[in-house]
Amino acid sequence: MKIIHYHLNRAPAEYRRKLREGGIDTLDVWQARWIILKNIEDWIFKEHIMIENLLSCYKGTIIEDILILKQKIKDIFLESKSQREAQERRDELLEEDWHLKTKHFADIVKFLSSPYFKYMTTYLDYPQIPKSGFVTCFHPWGGNRYRRFMKRQKDSFRYCPSNTMPWQMGYLEFYLIQDGDGPGERRKGKITKNSSSSSPY
Repeated sequence: MKIIHYHLNRAPAEYRRKLREGGIDTLDVWQARWIILKNIEDWIFKEHIMIENLLSCYKGTIIEDILILKQKIKDIFLESKSQREAQERRDELLEEDWHLKTKHFADIVKFLSSPYFKYMTTYLDYPQIPKSGFVTCFHPWGGNRYRRFMKRQKDSFRYCPSNTMPWQMGYLEFYLIQDGDGPGERRKGKITKNSSSSSPY
């Protein structure tokens, strides 16, 4: 999600730069930049008024598009009841030609179209995988192929190279889901932080 947030953040910055090159003042966009990225349900009354005033000036522009696209992406992950439904919502979004509006939207669409989307929505079909879990890669394990999900203390994430075992990196929880047609084999191992002497398996 950091990739999506990055491009949603950069899109208004690029839009502001183009306006400023044309001599147009964009202080109002700058002042509302974090509110634009904030979840709508978390806006306070003052922020609702600020966005309404902003849209009165920037309706039909990238600013309004960001608010719409952000909510559509959020609904995919929070409103979907299964991976299939999430994929259907994603496909509907891809058909709306968001990639034609700006390079940053195109990068978001590219990311949502990548295999990572499947991993990001695994928690919908496997409730034991926390939403904050993070898949790092495919990794051969015992002759089978598994998706690896790791969760660290305070839900912080860290990349785990394919040649590094998660217990060598201090992961607290480690999940394996075997790829296949069925629901797969599910394992969960508690891993002691900074313990590299033995595998949980």
